[in-house]
Amino acid sequence: MCYNYWDNNVLFCLKNKIQGVTCMKSKIENVDEIFAWKDQYCVGVEEIDSDHIRLFTIVRRLLKNLLLHDYEKNRRTCIEVVKYLKQYTVEHFAREEAFQIKIGYGGYSNHKRIHDNMREITIPSLEKQMEESDFSEESVEHFAGACAGWLTAHVMLEDQAMVGKVKS
Repeated sequence: MCYNYWDNNVLFCLKNKIQGVTCMKSKIENVDEIFAWKDQYCVGVEEIDSDHIRLFTIVRRLLKNLLLHDYEKNRRTCIEVVKYLKQYTVEHFAREEAFQIKIGYGGYSNHKRIHDNMREITIPSLEKQMEESDFSEESVEHFAGACAGWLTAHVMLEDQAMVGKVKS
């Protein structure tokens, strides 16, 4: 999953299998830089931006842990991240959707459908894949890559569109 609007470091890593984080093995010190929150991601709504910063922090921790190649730590981290995402996406998506209704955002229905799909289909599917494979390296890498890709793309496209920074 690649998006041509990403900065060169993130695009490079996604093209070179961020699911495997193989592109970063020799650059472990760059994970913070590669998957950093940037001011350009801000939508200008403090509560929503704070949520996004928190989500980026969680996914960055997941990516950094992958580089340690510690099965048990990765397993625990993935279980924690799934649990967190199941709870936090409900809260965050509700805040975003309430804001969209408040401002009369025309893309609300599509945005809500994207949220619902992530919460009801994508996260449970990724969780099931990891559980069924006993948290294999491949399934954990896929989970991390999917989280990083979805979060960045969603914030940069869909969330920026709701405040008029980009067209959806």
